[in-house]
Amino acid sequence: PEKQLRKFRKFLLFQIKALKAGDRVQIIAASANPAVGGKALINFCQKVIYVPLPDYASRSLLWRKIMVNLGGKMEDLDLSKLTKISEGYSSGAIYHCLSETLMANRVQMIDKKPLTCNEFLQALTKTPPYPPADTFFKKFQAKVKVKRSLLEEWMELTQKKGRKKVEGTVPAKNKTKRK
Repeated sequence: PEKQLRKFRKFLLFQIKALKAGDRVQIIAASANPAVGGKALINFCQKVIYVPLPDYASRSLLWRKIMVNLGGKMEDLDLSKLTKISEGYSSGAIYHCLSETLMANRVQMIDKKPLTCNEFLQALTKTPPYPPADTFFKKFQAKVKVKRSLLEEWMELTQKKGRKKVEGTVPAKNKTKRK
């Protein structure tokens, strides 16, 4: 995989250098480890959007919704235990765990043998959790030249829109009659 990554990075950088000033190209990429892309690719990106791992409420909702979609029943299942244990896992890892556990033959046997947390834990342990988000994101952010955060940009845009609305409004006329 490392050799393939280097080849792809080299090919992508070559294609980027071939772009001219008037070319209109939008490149969207997603990565679990963007720092591997190298400094040249990181500096090429104009915007970086960080999507954190799901919090407790999101994980709980993921467990519920995906389980129902795959045909599972949660009657005797301790969902809060699964939600707590799955901290540090991505939504994709939770989906993979559920789809691996709830195969067609297991879904047919749910009425005879209800689901237990241990069945999901076996599948969940096959996928390692992500490192703590704070340390990972800080390391990545140190490599990227971040001018300002996306939150600051959003705040500035909303303030500009708010000013335009306020400046563009016409003050109400006084309707009292003068004598």
